[in-house]
Amino acid sequence: MRIPTAGRPPLAATLVLLVLAALVAAGRAAPAANAQEPLVSRATVVLQFFAAGNDGDVDGQMALVASNATWISAPRCLAQNPCQGADAVRQQFEANVAAHTSFTVTSIQVLGNTVVGQVQVQNDATRSAGVDGVAVTIVAQVPQDQITVWLTLPRG
Repeated sequence: MRIPTAGRPPLAATLVLLVLAALVAAGRAAPAANAQEPLVSRATVVLQFFAAGNDGDVDGQMALVASNATWISAPRCLAQNPCQGADAVRQQFEANVAAHTSFTVTSIQVLGNTVVGQVQVQNDATRSAGVDGVAVTIVAQVPQDQITVWLTLPRG
């Protein structure tokens, strides 16, 4: 018997929604009574991450990412096959550098441990096509001073 799938979201979309829901829920969780505040703000960690990316500084980006991070972002770390761990995440950043990717943060907000931002992304492909860039939403889990989970969603 075949189960009809009309109206059901694709698996990748469902995965993205589940990750987003978990990040928002985690960001709303009350901090432990003995939890220390991060040395830098969570938004600053994300802004420093983008600045390092704009400078082509993969090591600088990696310093802001936890060794066990989970990453969902094109071109390498897609929802159906997220990057897990430092080596896989580094390959994503190296691909961005090779494509001369630049990031312009247009808004950023912190919700507990979760940072949500709007970013304009430009690379060789968008420049060749004469496009100003691609608007994306980023959701990052930043429990202290490193990013542990990253999700990039297309806007529009």
